[in-house]
Amino acid sequence: MGSYNFSNVYVDTVPLQTAYQNLVTEALYEYGHNPYSGTIATTGGVVEFKDFPVKTQDDLDRAESIILDRTQKWEHCEAVRFGGFWYFFGWAAS
Repeated sequence: MGSYNFSNVYVDTVPLQTAYQNLVTEALYEYGHNPYSGTIATTGGVVEFKDFPVKTQDDLDRAESIILDRTQKWEHCEAVRFGGFWYFFGWAAS
């Protein structure tokens, strides 16, 4: 099976783990419990991106590129806090 890179935005001030769990729950509801759904629900958790401060759109784009280069299918995804939102990037099994 393959994989897709994904990005999700969570618009709220909740803690990282809460935002991740809410996105996974939503993906499971929308796409079912298929382990190859191509959604964030196929990831193995989340960690916060802390390589450098993300203050501009260019920083966010650079962070996304770094995250996608170092993560793989079935592993954790990474999240970036920017502009009051959580941005999630990673690889989803499909």
